Order: sequence, then structure tokens, then C-alpha cells
Amino acid sequence: MRALLATDRTRLPIRGALLGLAMAGLAACSGSDAPTAISLEPDPPPPGVEPGMATLQAAATDAGARIEVEVMQEGGAWLAHEVEIQTGSDRDALERLESPLVAAAAATGGLTLQLGGLEVRVADGARFMVDGGREVSRDAFFATVEALIAAGETPGIEVLRPATSPAQAPNLDVFEAEIVRLNADSEDRVIDLNMDGRHLRMPVAGAGMLTLLGVELTVDPGASSVVERSADQAGAVDVDGMAQSADDAAGTVTLEDGTVLRVLAGTRIKTGGDRLASIAHVAAALDGGAAVEVDADAVLESEGVYVAVKISFDPEASDDGSDGEEEEEEEEEGDEEGDGEDEPEGVQFGGNVVSVDLEAGTFLMTTGKVLTVSGETLFDEEGDLSTLEAMAGALEAGDRVMAEGRAVEDEETGAWMVLDMRVETSGEDGDFGGRVASVDLEDGTFTLKSGKVMTLSEETSFDEEGDLTSLEAMDGAIAAGDVVTVEGLAEKDPETGAWTVLEIRVNASGEDGEFGGRVESVDLEAGTFTLKSGKILTLDEGTTFLEEGDLASLDAMAGALAAGDVVTVEGMATKDSETGAWIATELLVETNGEDGEFGGRVASVDTEAGTFTLQNGRVLTVTGETAFDEDGDATSLDDMATALGEGGKLNVSGMMAQDADTGEWLVADVTVKRTGKP
Repeated sequence: MRALLATDRTRLPIRGALLGLAMAGLAACSGSDAPTAISLEPDPPPPGVEPGMATLQAAATDAGARIEVEVMQEGGAWLAHEVEIQTGSDRDALERLESPLVAAAAATGGLTLQLGGLEVRVADGARFMVDGGREVSRDAFFATVEALIAAGETPGIEVLRPATSPAQAPNLDVFEAEIVRLNADSEDRVIDLNMDGRHLRMPVAGAGMLTLLGVELTVDPGASSVVERSADQAGAVDVDGMAQSADDAAGTVTLEDGTVLRVLAGTRIKTGGDRLASIAHVAAALDGGAAVEVDADAVLESEGVYVAVKISFDPEASDDGSDGEEEEEEEEEGDEEGDGEDEPEGVQFGGNVVSVDLEAGTFLMTTGKVLTVSGETLFDEEGDLSTLEAMAGALEAGDRVMAEGRAVEDEETGAWMVLDMRVETSGEDGDFGGRVASVDLEDGTFTLKSGKVMTLSEETSFDEEGDLTSLEAMDGAIAAGDVVTVEGLAEKDPETGAWTVLEIRVNASGEDGEFGGRVESVDLEAGTFTLKSGKILTLDEGTTFLEEGDLASLDAMAGALAAGDVVTVEGMATKDSETGAWIATELLVETNGEDGEFGGRVASVDTEAGTFTLQNGRVLTVTGETAFDEDGDATSLDDMATALGEGGKLNVSGMMAQDADTGEWLVADVTVKRTGKP
């Protein structure tokens, strides 16, 4: 990896006080060649006010500013853990919220965030993405997040909307999202909005209160709040790469390209997730054979040596091919430095790709910038993807797609035309695994819970030791209510961006053997019944109904449910490895009703079906054998229907018996009494 000057980056935060300290220290120890100290503060802060707070106060004017706030919760209150003051150009970027999701309502398009309990409304025509930026339908998105929440998870979500101008009123808690993206594993809580003087109060010296979307955020440097401004105003440098060594005693980390990063007492080490919290931890990880990615905002001390203002250490799995990739990037960097004067002008861009429009030949970045690819665009062959079609395919497959390059603005159309770019994805060829969310038999694909889409081909090999050995069986198992998990090997098609499965083993949650539960519904056409648990069982010619049960056929089960009975089953089943269906081999079916007396008020009469329904929901069938009490107020089903039609109320009592073949309750004799006569 290489050190990149941050001259074109718009979102590189740096802490003013620490930068000044670092630069002053460099001037003292590096002689006349040391860089000049840089001040980020426009004016000296007033007494008792932290330098960072002075910067925030200066930004909170009527003219306004753009801020990005990382939020944390302490003792029930919301704390602005990190406030980054952006440059003026960022005010036009999409405003966004990031938070774990606690509730979703497809019917209303509502999303409830953990962050401040904010209620986000999804705009008509909004676009939805799952992990990696793959665009999905509204229904598919809500089905995914509702399933995750029902499983006890709080998936991370990001919502975006066009920038507001002027800034939205502080206590107005309205956010209508036009882009909604699922980042299932993210726990970040971020508010990225325009603000002005209305949004900041300073109730006590040195601390403040930000009100954004009706959420009050304490900004207190004494309680770990950090206020910083974009580093592109300070000539900062972004240094990143893979760690080669770490010296805790010297306070340095050396990258594989030879760059040395010095970590001072005031350097802020970003933690959270799997990040390492110290140089000692980095050294231990390297000694253990792990690879560690380093990303720092730093100030140049001398050639090849930087002082870190902010730094993060992300451990990764060892990758034998990483050295070669980094050397190639360094060679590319050298070529750029040597030939820079001959390169066409352009503005650098970089970041995650949200979506691709193949018809328009464009792609959308998370910053809101739309970039156009033409026949003149040069794709870096060392990148993972080399066409716009491959970028679209990778997003469709659930990958995160990152692009960096240069673009120029077309003077006639105003479109940003890409000169050259390198496109990479989050995925690598090799092992994959996880829970299957859905199967598409027509496309020959399945989608993991993470959102990654995997494609099967004629060369895909199913492990015979697995529970299922075909895509059809996977689809059937999911339809039967099973949890289906997979593991295997896959490779990315560089031309289409699709993940092609080479080898796969598929397991299902269920095992052959006993089952039982309450029956939710019966599908006579499909020959199946569904339990309350969601498991679907199929009957075939080999299914045996035990005679000691109340019912002896699927038709009888359907009839009993229609009659208002509670139907329960227990038995034995086996899974069909080719279809994924659960086949009931032996079945005992019982109902909550017993032959004998019945009674109650009549709710309705169906003369065509020959039935009447009691208010408790039980349906009783009148046959040619039914005996009506001649002393009753009605002596036929027609009489009962007429009485109800006249506004009368009917009470019945009698004897009944259940038909084991149809499940119907047959009335043997009945007495009908009427109240409320005209």
C-alpha cells in the first residue's frame, strides 16, 4: 500500500489541538527543515473554552456548516463522541443516518432506529440496497429486515436523503429517506447533516448541546467528546498500508513499503469492532501470523516518517498475495509520480459505489456524486473489475464495490466523466458460508443472509454428505420451514461480477424422526399441511394414518379446521434429499372436540352448504339424518335462516359426531330456541 496526499479528500478528520502539538514537537526536534506548525483555529478560543469547542462555535453561525457526528449512549443520554466539521463543499452531499434498526413496518414504510428512537419514513420511489449495495425491491428489503428483527437481531442500516438548505430545524424529527441500505453487521450510530446556529447551545463553559432531528447530543471534551475539522484544510496526509513490524518501546509502526508511523501520547487510536487498541497488540498480532491493515491521518516529519494524529489497526486474515499487490500499487504510484506532468487534468474521487445505471453508463457514489463511464475511460487492469457491467454484477451479487480514480466535468453537460479508475470488491475467491435467505430457481442462484448472491453452474459439485444435493432441494427445504446453511468454494467472474459456486455442502436444520405440533393450515392441492412453527409436511401414498387418531385423511384435517377445531399431529417424517420436502411417513391426528353434546348461540346459517356456525367458531353440518325437535322454534335449516334474517336470536343444543373421513361435525339431533320475536 502507499502513502497518499489528502489534497482531494473531503472527509479526512484531524484534531486541531493534537496537530498543533505534533507540529510544534517536530519543529523542536527536526531543526530548520521541520514543517511549520499548522493551526486549525481561526482565532484563539475564549478563556475556559476547549479549542475544539471554539471551532464548533465558529461553525455554528447563521451561514451554517456540515457536521458528521459519531454518537454513543452513556447512562441513557446521547453523547457526541466525535464531531467532524466538514468543508463547505460537503454541504451539498447526501445527508445520512446510520444506526441499528429496532423496528420496521412495511405497510407504512416506517423504520425505527436505535439512535434516539428516530422514526424514518421511506419516500415513494425510494431505492433499497442490501449488504454490498445490491439493489432490491421494497418488499424484499422489508422482508429481509423484518426477518432479522424477528430473529432477535438489530441489523445496521443507513438512510440517505438530499441535503437540506437551509438546515432542518433542530427539533423537527422528520427524515424521509430516498436511499435505504442494509449494513447488517454494522453497529455505527452516525448523524451527518447540515446545521447552523440554531442547533448548538452552550449551557456551561467548555461544553455544549447539539440538537439534531429532535435528538439532544451532549458535546463535552471532558466526557470523551472530540471536535475536529476536515484535514484537507490543514495539508494532512492519509497514510495506509499493511504493517510489517511494530515497536511498542519506540512507539512506531513500520509499513511494508518502509513508511514509519510514529504514535505519540496524544495520538488517538480508533478502537471498536475487531480493531487493535495499541502498538503492543499490533506486535502480538504480527507475531501470531496475522496481517494488520493500518490507516492513519498523519503529518510528515521527514522523508518516509510521519507523526500519526489519528490511527486505526485492523487485523485481517493472512494473504500470501498481498505483497505482490502492494508492490504493484507502489510501482503504479511511481509511474504516476514520474509521468504526472503528462497526465490530463482531473479531480480525484474515491469511495463506495451505491448503484450502477447501465443504460445511462453511470454509477452513484455514497457522496451523492454521479460519475459517467465512456469509451475513453481507462480501467486499471490490476483492479478486481474492469467494466461497468462487472460493477453492476458485483453489486447484484452482494459485494461492496469501491472505486477510486479521476474525473473531469463536461463543460457542456455538467456530467462528471471518468478518465481512469481502479475498481475493487470486498470479496475474494475462496471459502464462503452462511445461512441461505432465499433461492431463485429461474436464475440458478441463492442469496445468503448477508445479501451475497451465489450462482450455480453445471460444474458446481454438491457434497453427497450434505443434507441436500440440489438447488431445488434447497428451495424445498426453505419452503418447508427449515434453516438451510451452506459452505463451499466460489470464484468471481471478472466479466460479470457474479460469484460462481465451485463446491458446496448444504445442511438443513431438521433431522429425520419424530415431529409434532398444532396444524396451522392444509393445502389439499399440494398435499401438505403446515404447523404453527412454519414447518411444512407432505403426504404421499406411503403415509399411514394411525387408527387411534380422530382423523384419517388430509381432507378430514382440512374439514376439522374449517369446522373451527384445533387440530394437532404427531408422527414420523423423513427429508427427501432431492426435493428438500419433509415426507410424513406415520401420522396421528387429533382434535379438541369430542362426540356428544353441543350447544350455544348461532352466529350464521349457510343453507347452500347445509351448515350453521356457532359463535365459538364451530361449524356443524345438517344432513338428511339430522332430527329437529318438533317442539323447537325452528324445524329446518331454512327456518333457522329465516329467523336470523328477521332479527331473531337462535340458541341450539343437541348431539353431534365427527366424521373421521371428512372432519365435519355431523348433527344427530338439535333443538332450536328463538328469542327476540317480531
